[in-house]
Amino acid sequence: MASGDFVPYVNISARLQDKPDQELLREIGARSFPTTVVMDADGKVILRNDTGGNFRPDAEKRVRAAVEVASELVKVRARVKSAEPGSAEASASEASLLLLEAIMEIKKSTGEALKKASQVTGVDQNLLERYQRWSAYQPINEILQNYVREARASDAEGRKILYLKVSLQMYDLYMAGTRLNDARISLFSDYWRLVFDGAISKKDPKVAEESLQIYRRAFGSRPDLKPRVNRMSSRLSSLREELKGDSK
Repeated sequence: MASGDFVPYVNISARLQDKPDQELLREIGARSFPTTVVMDADGKVILRNDTGGNFRPDAEKRVRAAVEVASELVKVRARVKSAEPGSAEASASEASLLLLEAIMEIKKSTGEALKKASQVTGVDQNLLERYQRWSAYQPINEILQNYVREARASDAEGRKILYLKVSLQMYDLYMAGTRLNDARISLFSDYWRLVFDGAISKKDPKVAEESLQIYRRAFGSRPDLKPRVNRMSSRLSSLREELKGDSK
């Protein structure tokens, strides 16, 4: 990796009018502090999510892994430029770049274009496996993005109604076979919490129990999330009592 491939470090300490680069936060799509991204030499964001979710340079191992992901993009871009137009190498490089930029949320492509790229001979198998995992998560991501966008324009009551709608959508995804098994994925917590809430609304204690167990295994030891886990457990107990009463 060449030292000129990336912007090594940019710090924005706060949203203060007299501080430089305040518009950079908006330009990179940042919503909170801290936000860490990797940029290329042109100042374009090429990594905001690594293999552990939203990128946080909190350990050397994670920084190295993130740089490897970003370096892969730089190398694929170089192969696209150097490949002979119309050659098999050019086709494989262009398909790889399309998939990689979609996975890294750099550039959106249609589902049809991505599917076609995934079928091109010469695309690395590891990249294809990453693409398959990524594409499986997109329905979840799309639902959450729509929720965030609509919630911003809603009042408190509207957000409650919207949350119920989203929890039922996640429950439906679960019933259709969607599963998230890696707690490092940034969507993991929201997915299983919403599946749980959807199952409670649907009065489905079996799915609520499974989603609670998964959530508890992942986050039950965290002091900040223990109250949430306890509330989820209480709600499941209440649902079971309610169903017992209905059966009498």
